[in-house]
Amino acid sequence: MTATPAHRWLDRFGAMRRELGGARGEGATRWGRDFADLGRSEPLTAWPPDAQADRMLAAAAQTRRYPPVAGRRDVLDQVAAHYSEVLGVPLTHANILLTPGALTGIMLALMTLGRPGAEVAIPAPYYHAYPSQAELTGHLPRVIAAGPADGWRLTTGQAGALPAGTVLLLANPANPATVSYGEGRLREIISALPQDAAVIADEVYGEYLYSPGDFASLASLSGPGGPDRPGRWLVVRSAAKTLGRPGLRIGVLIGPAALIGAAADRAAALVGGVSVPAQLALAGGLRASADADHMRPYRRRAELALELAGGLGLTAQPPHGTYYLWLDGPGLGRVATAVRLATEHGVFVWPGEYFGWPTHARVSLSAPAADIQKGLTRIGEFVNREA
Repeated sequence: MTATPAHRWLDRFGAMRRELGGARGEGATRWGRDFADLGRSEPLTAWPPDAQADRMLAAAAQTRRYPPVAGRRDVLDQVAAHYSEVLGVPLTHANILLTPGALTGIMLALMTLGRPGAEVAIPAPYYHAYPSQAELTGHLPRVIAAGPADGWRLTTGQAGALPAGTVLLLANPANPATVSYGEGRLREIISALPQDAAVIADEVYGEYLYSPGDFASLASLSGPGGPDRPGRWLVVRSAAKTLGRPGLRIGVLIGPAALIGAAADRAAALVGGVSVPAQLALAGGLRASADADHMRPYRRRAELALELAGGLGLTAQPPHGTYYLWLDGPGLGRVATAVRLATEHGVFVWPGEYFGWPTHARVSLSAPAADIQKGLTRIGEFVNREA
């Protein structure tokens, strides 16, 4: 069966994913323990501790019945209380929808806020799945270059030029560019949008900030009226990052009650409710992580990686958020380069071409420190030799 032209983004993404995945596997096999995998995206720390999570996940009796689509009421209350405190806005269970992973949350948000055939504005570099998600939900991806001249951020001019009915899909902090949007910049962008535009804020890295003052949640801009003030917006969070447990596959959609209800209707038709053990682990993990310093393992790694990269003739801006480096070097952003690095030089990175920006590569700081040093050294040697 041949894919339709409407899925050209998905076809391109799938081809790159398979080629890069194959090279990663081949490199790991060929190099064995000496392989430096700088492509991982799992956080280094997890909440709650594994022993406590084991007890939460041992909920066999509670898996005998279907869970409510939006989530268990006791869990929703705890999630709402957590984000009310974190975001500084009044939230109730009606403002929360639990989803089977953040990617599902983004899909449900697109189906809830978008209209068939409408454009989804996606600043590039973008999280690799965004254009395909827009296609699969019946929208038209509109990629907007948000490059180094603008600090890797969407500008108010770009926001103001979007057509009516656009859905803006904005990552904050941004993976892979590692920048974040503070309150002032975020307000300016929202104000510049067409009046009937909608906004989805992908805030899965919202706890991973080097300077928390450089970030503002879209939900926190709702004002004294709380999240039910007029507006078409939804926020996505994730247990994969907030709790460091991507295997739970649970996301959190936050927004006005009417939109959360509409998203729940779509979830009921597509995916149903989230696993009960995962919900219980989420509630317990949020309590355990409430006062955690998510960036603690990464600050020193980022300093050392930036210093090493500079010494090798590579450039990377100091990250504002996430636990990645957005690394620049001749040819480094191409899929073909990533394949050679993995198979011939024993280091894997995700090339910028995968994220819609073919001049850079994403380096993970959640890899072992020795692998970061070894991998960057190999990348530097490769780039200097090929230049």
